[in-house]
Amino acid sequence: MSKPTKYTVLIIENQLETLDVLIDALREKGIGVEVAGRGETALHWIETFHPDIIFSVFELSDMSATEFLHRAAGTPVVFTSDTQDLELLTKLLTSGAADYIAKPYNIDEVVARLYCRIYQHQQYQQLEQRTPQKEEAPDAGGQEEAAQEPSPLAMPSEHGHPLYSSEENSIRL
Repeated sequence: MSKPTKYTVLIIENQLETLDVLIDALREKGIGVEVAGRGETALHWIETFHPDIIFSVFELSDMSATEFLHRAAGTPVVFTSDTQDLELLTKLLTSGAADYIAKPYNIDEVVARLYCRIYQHQQYQQLEQRTPQKEEAPDAGGQEEAAQEPSPLAMPSEHGHPLYSSEENSIRL
């Protein structure tokens, strides 16, 4: 008898042995699993199954990781790879990736981080729902609208991340 699933993870992994281990470990923890082999397929699954989180290699065969991240907006994405390219990793994280886990990884760490990122995403959504939206001011007879302030809950991006300085290409602490 299988455990009831509380969460669903969409996995995009190109190594079959790794994929089998991930699927077994996640299902053992009661996490539902869907699998996609390409970015476009994953985007279709997102619309169909609404996974709680995506765990993906960033070496996708049909699109860049940043394009996938942009098109999967609204669903947290945790990337994995064996690369040590700090510039690429920084770009992914500042573009809105929920996390990055280096290969080889410990499966218990992967499960813990996925749970953590799902919880954070749920908390973010709840907070966003409770944050009052600004009412639109009536048109003031041809005056230009005031520039809208970004939401304090806006997801980080390369140009707006509070810790990232693109001109310095470094993290501010």
